[in-house]
Amino acid sequence: MEICDGRRNIMADKLKQMHWKKILLMGGILLVAFVAGLCVQKPEGIKTTPLQPAEELKLSDFPEAFKDSTLIIVGDNTSDIEMQAVNEIAYYLENETGNKPLIKKHSEISDEDKRNYNLIVVGTPKTNPLLEEMYQMTDATRVTEEFPGEDKGVLEILRDPWNEEKAMLLVEGSDEWGVKAASILLNNQYSAYLEGKSVIEVGYMDFDEAARLNISLSDFSVFSSNVRRYFDDKYLMTGADYSIAYDLKDAKWLEENVPDARLIQAYARFRQPDITETFIFWNGKTYIMPDDFNKFVSDAHLQIINEDDALGIADVYIKAWEPSGSEGIPAAVILQSARDIPQKVNPVPEEVAQQIKSPVIKRQDNGFVVDLYSWCEIGGWVREWHITISPKGLVTAQSNVIGEYVGDCIIEV
Repeated sequence: MEICDGRRNIMADKLKQMHWKKILLMGGILLVAFVAGLCVQKPEGIKTTPLQPAEELKLSDFPEAFKDSTLIIVGDNTSDIEMQAVNEIAYYLENETGNKPLIKKHSEISDEDKRNYNLIVVGTPKTNPLLEEMYQMTDATRVTEEFPGEDKGVLEILRDPWNEEKAMLLVEGSDEWGVKAASILLNNQYSAYLEGKSVIEVGYMDFDEAARLNISLSDFSVFSSNVRRYFDDKYLMTGADYSIAYDLKDAKWLEENVPDARLIQAYARFRQPDITETFIFWNGKTYIMPDDFNKFVSDAHLQIINEDDALGIADVYIKAWEPSGSEGIPAAVILQSARDIPQKVNPVPEEVAQQIKSPVIKRQDNGFVVDLYSWCEIGGWVREWHITISPKGLVTAQSNVIGEYVGDCIIEV
């Protein structure tokens, strides 16, 4: 029994020793960890800088962002119009940067190509499958047959999703002419229009419309957007698919006194006959006529000094007030006599002709009063006007119809 008790005591001592060894071992591990922590602790006052996301690209970064190692990717079944756009982009890029880009079909590209090159993707979602792949991988604007619509395109720049150090340019459209429109924007003459934007929607006809209205593409984009919004709101057409045509109206006095102002009629084609509205576009603003006429006059700081000015601004007001009604038809004209009305087919009634007189302009309270007659080809309306004009060009007008279907007029049905 004593021997057994002795063994139990020895075993107990050993267990105690093992317990203390474990405690010492754990303590040593904690001490080493603490010392190691002190060694790697950052010095006082030094702050770590988190990784910054890649800077957002803008369309104005073209062509600089594509001066090295650029690949243009087209669809296997690309159209002739799309290939024309591709060749023009390639020529422009080489001419501006000295870098001749490679051109490959979608079926020819590899994953290495996607990583190693700045990419320019050209086409429609139907002709270039890479676009659909891009829509799945990025938040790029999705182009379809419906958006942005017939003959319209989208130009967008973003980081290459396979290598964010590289750039990607999407030159796309709902159809081939939309692709062509987007490619035209890469020309030097539109560089100011691209400034500060990463994506732009453009129609092929926008270039012709802007040139015809004698305004920049950037101004036309602003103006046409405002006009469409106005038609949508006034006629409850939001979301409807309809076209708008434009006419620059002859307003000589306006051109001479506010050279950058344009008197424009817009024709919304969502029913027959077209819905016609008149606007003045100036200094980036769209003025709805005739309601905003005096607002425009005030903003432009016009001064009416003499009788020519009074008659000139009266002419602008009448043309702004009475739309010509159809594209290509002249605006209302101020009459000197009934002989100013075309009447080869439909003579002016004698009772109307006897009333028409040349304009009478009188000074009143430092301003002018103008009495005159006008004729409009649409509807053959003859109106008598009494117009009061302040020295700063503010207009108050009253009109009275004295004849309709007068002269060789157009009757809209």
